Amino acid sequence: MKLFMRGVLVVCFLFLNIGIGFASDWVPIKHRNIEYPLHISGVYSKGHNVTEPRVQEGKYFKVESAGIIVLKRGGAFFLNVRIADRPKTKYYITIKYPNPEFPENPFVNDVPFSPIHDYLKLSSPDVINGLSGYGDYDVIISVYKDEESMELIDTVTQTIRSYADTRGKEILIFKKVLSTI
Repeated sequence: MKLFMRGVLVVCFLFLNIGIGFASDWVPIKHRNIEYPLHISGVYSKGHNVTEPRVQEGKYFKVESAGIIVLKRGGAFFLNVRIADRPKTKYYITIKYPNPEFPENPFVNDVPFSPIHDYLKLSSPDVINGLSGYGDYDVIISVYKDEESMELIDTVTQTIRSYADTRGKEILIFKKVLSTI
């Protein structure tokens, strides 16, 4: 019995301290006095939830921040990317963003990647509905030799945690996030 109670206490501790959300931890954003767009980080930074995804890097890119942009009618993914190594010639980038409503049809951006870039601000090309609160989503940045080539040079997969839930009629936000705005 003592072992069972100890296990229950450990599970309760994890739920309360790691940030796993219960239904009451989510609040509608509709009637809040919030300016749109609202940027919510979905990756770890000092002082954040230790279970959050870490920023990733590849040969050419280092993700500095990433998350969800909350809009009045849904969400969108964003990534702020520092160029770690400038290419010597112009390359081509594709960015695949998950589409929770239709996983077989991800959103895609195509961007020329020039030696003059120091920093890229990326965002999904459309409003994303179907984001699950506390769900993790993989955004894939791929670098190709040129627009016609299928020669893959570099890939970075950045996992983003959603603190917005866009599955219902109204957008829900994780309560703890609202206290940081």
